[in-house]
Amino acid sequence: MFCVDLSGSTNGLINDLRDNLWLIINQANHMDPKPDLRIGVIGFSRPSFGRENSYVKILARLPIIFDLIEMELYKLRPSIEKGDQIVSEAIRTAVNG
Repeated sequence: MFCVDLSGSTNGLINDLRDNLWLIINQANHMDPKPDLRIGVIGFSRPSFGRENSYVKILARLPIIFDLIEMELYKLRPSIEKGDQIVSEAIRTAVNG
């Protein structure tokens, strides 16, 4: 499970996240034996995720089809204005959501 800070201080890093997730997935797909890889992504600190959600959103639930991760991550703008960071809420969502 990845808990990803998507606030203004990380502007531009969403592209690195996309690239590195695909690197992990592609490497796992070429392993023998092939691992049972499951990846989930929680984003936090985006105003568009809503104050009522503490600015946290599940972007990819477990188990997930990897193409869906790409689709959700490409919906996100690579840069954003300041967002409130409630890291504890992101972790709680990762554990309970």
